[in-house]
Amino acid sequence: MKKSYFLSALAMGTTFNLLAQPTFSAFEMSPLAGESYVNYNCPYISPGSSGANVTFDFSGLVKTDTTFVAYTGGNASYPGSNLTGSYTTYGQTDQIFMNTTVGGISYVGMFLENVVSILYQDEMELHTYLLTYNSTNTDYFHATFGPWERFGTITTTADAYGTLITPEGTFTNVLRVHYLQNYTDSSSFSEIDFVSDVYAWYKEGYHFPLASITYQTTPQGGFNQYAHYLETTTLGLSEEEKASLSIYPNPATDVATVRLKSNETLKALTITDMNGRAIDVAYTSNTTEASLDLHHLDAGLYLIELHYESGETGLGKIQVN
Repeated sequence: MKKSYFLSALAMGTTFNLLAQPTFSAFEMSPLAGESYVNYNCPYISPGSSGANVTFDFSGLVKTDTTFVAYTGGNASYPGSNLTGSYTTYGQTDQIFMNTTVGGISYVGMFLENVVSILYQDEMELHTYLLTYNSTNTDYFHATFGPWERFGTITTTADAYGTLITPEGTFTNVLRVHYLQNYTDSSSFSEIDFVSDVYAWYKEGYHFPLASITYQTTPQGGFNQYAHYLETTTLGLSEEEKASLSIYPNPATDVATVRLKSNETLKALTITDMNGRAIDVAYTSNTTEASLDLHHLDAGLYLIELHYESGETGLGKIQVN
């Protein structure tokens, strides 16, 4: 089965809580070179309703196979790309070539099933920032591959926010984004229309959807439908742990500072990459902060773990550019 990869404020009252409306810039949402993720593929389920303060309970998702996702730099064969997303399932790797800016993300090309190279003459604009509830954008795109020509539109709408539950846990302040593509693949001997309907759930701190649901149809009666959810445990952080460390600057290049917990004495500091490998990093510390020497690290995402004399721990992550 072919997968598509797109892709709390307290109420002013006394009886209930409302979730804050999430708002995403490129910093919160766009993937970065060096990041990697594990994404579980599952049978299709209903994406639920749109609206504010919605709870999406997908705890019953059952994985059927796994896609490994890795981001690297651009590819000169696809002009304008500065980021490559590689998606590997059962040893087969598909690639999407993107142009990411502070204003948004566009697709400039694809390489599918180690055979088909798609080049966009008119890029497909996936996101524009800032992205928040009820944001919407429609973009025309045009691409060629072999004797085929692809043209159509994509409408991206942030149509819901609230709480998402997956087999990995419960996530609050999540924004759902609806991608609706209507496009045609045309050649001298055939023409096929497609409708691709994708819902994806995003949360600050994750540069990949926590979950997504796809339903793709053609007028000829063919369809693909499936769901995904992100393995968040490999990122090493729970909801509470992500907020436990203050790290700055983040992203960093050569040096970063980690604020230490008050009234605690630092015993050890460890850094691991996204594959769980321990990385040697020199650091100095005082009673309030630790300074890390990052100049020899490759670009990518790393986990930082602090161990205090009391037995307390602190976890965080840092992007090294």
